[in-house]
Amino acid sequence: ETAMTLFHIGNVQLEKGSFREAIRFYQESVGIRRVELGSDHPDTLIATYQIGTAWLRIGEYNKSIMAFAEVLHLQKETLGENHEEIASTNFMIGVVHERAKHFDAAMEYYKESLRLRRDILGRNHPEVGKTLSRMAAVHYVRK
Repeated sequence: ETAMTLFHIGNVQLEKGSFREAIRFYQESVGIRRVELGSDHPDTLIATYQIGTAWLRIGEYNKSIMAFAEVLHLQKETLGENHEEIASTNFMIGVVHERAKHFDAAMEYYKESLRLRRDILGRNHPEVGKTLSRMAAVHYVRK
């Protein structure tokens, strides 16, 4: 499948640090997947999520947030409000805001990620600890 191959090439480019090339391949993959599978299909969302990741790595925070926000919106439509994937996307939006020094926004997304992860995974899950760690880092830099 062409879309899957493009997605994997994007992953290779991302790992190599060729972020703009990765984005190009991911965007091609998303374009094909939207037509063949629909915008809300998990494979389309994963490729869009990776676009957000690549924009984050470049430091293009607004573009990263736009990609992650699209994923979050479609995840909520397809998965409901309480799902681990939604928690992960909230977490990544928090990361983008933190890197952009939008600490209040970062905390809001981290709080939602924490709420979901505690509810879904339990209080002692490593992902809960990871979220708490990022929240602590934000509190530290805001002092």
